[in-house]
Amino acid sequence: MGSRAVRVPIWVVAALASSGATGVSACSSYPCTTEGYSSTIVVEVEGRRSDIADLELCVEDRCSSDDDVTDPSRLIAHGPPTRADDGSRWTFGVALHRDHLVVRALAADGSILRETPVSVDFRRVGGSARCGGPQEAIVRIDV
Repeated sequence: MGSRAVRVPIWVVAALASSGATGVSACSSYPCTTEGYSSTIVVEVEGRRSDIADLELCVEDRCSSDDDVTDPSRLIAHGPPTRADDGSRWTFGVALHRDHLVVRALAADGSILRETPVSVDFRRVGGSARCGGPQEAIVRIDV
């Protein structure tokens, strides 16, 4: 059996060459970690902090205490917030980066003490400009 030359149309060669070049140029020579990172929202509280039993972050029609862990696309926060002993700072690990949300302060009986719309400005606090990294936003409310 003799070898037989395969003729490939020039457009196929061009398409393969350009996709290969794109694939190679998309690969970075700078190593970035493949591990994920967590971002946080810190809520600084002024006023009657002792009245607050819990804080929630709310987006549209849902709040962080309503998070359905079976649907990660709808998560607002990763679990309940951590709270400073004096109630002055509450820290949420967040799943969503939103420009605006509502901070809801709740009393021990579950009643809403205050709902405060806030603008959220995330700043990178780790990692690098090239690879990204964890971000933090600080918002303030008065109860």
